[in-house]
Amino acid sequence: TAFHRLGQLAHSNAPNRAPALYQQALALRRELGGQRGIAVVLTNLGTLAMGQGDLANARQLYEESGALWREVRDPWGISRILNNLGWVAMEQEDYAAAHLFLAQSLAVAKEAGFKERSADTLNSLGHLALMEGDYVAARARIEAALALAQEIRLISRIAEALYGLGRLAAQQGAMAQAGTFFHESLRLYQKLGDLRGLAHGLAGVAGLAVAHGAWTRAVELLSMVERVLPASQLRLDRWEQQQRERDVAATRAHLDAAAWAAAWAAGQALSIEQAIAQTRPPPS
Repeated sequence: TAFHRLGQLAHSNAPNRAPALYQQALALRRELGGQRGIAVVLTNLGTLAMGQGDLANARQLYEESGALWREVRDPWGISRILNNLGWVAMEQEDYAAAHLFLAQSLAVAKEAGFKERSADTLNSLGHLALMEGDYVAARARIEAALALAQEIRLISRIAEALYGLGRLAAQQGAMAQAGTFFHESLRLYQKLGDLRGLAHGLAGVAGLAVAHGAWTRAVELLSMVERVLPASQLRLDRWEQQQRERDVAATRAHLDAAAWAAAWAAGQALSIEQAIAQTRPPPS
């Protein structure tokens, strides 16, 4: 429906408008009938709730849409919902449930031959392993996701895998390698116009700046994250938000109030292009 298409556009560019548009689309879908259409709108509403940190509502919407996807026997929708429920469980720190949901998602995607869905879930499994500190499993899963995404030339999943490899490298102390991965993911997120992806990558590079003691640059990048992804509309995932809070605290501890405020103002004035240019690793 037109409301659903408008909701999708708003989801990417004006998330504060998306819920109302999706709700109008949902009401129309329920009036007209058609379980698949209702499932699509419920899934998107769940993703909005997830992005805004409303985990209980996200889970309820995903479970309702999941029942409909099963009713219409759609393996794509089933795999997607199981993957999304895995992310809800991760955010709730229920890693056992996350493993179960994601394993089921991957099994459904593989059985149906959906390489895009498989790449998506492998990325999710990689992030779960990162949260658990299992770096061997994280690398194997994210590299498998990257290989699949490159095979089918799916830029969004390539960007996500590169970002995941950047997080892995940073957590293992390989800062130069992390910077390269983050920069490449940012270039792709910019190409896609993916604001949330840009925020992920910029937050990652800000963490590297903190690790190097580049306090002013770190504040500028953290400021850019706040501008790209307003906390009142969408949010970083739990791990990223905790890391961002640690990075902000570290910069405040090393810069006086005037210097910190000046760096924050400079970050607010940066364009996306300038911010990404600042993330480019130096030539080797």
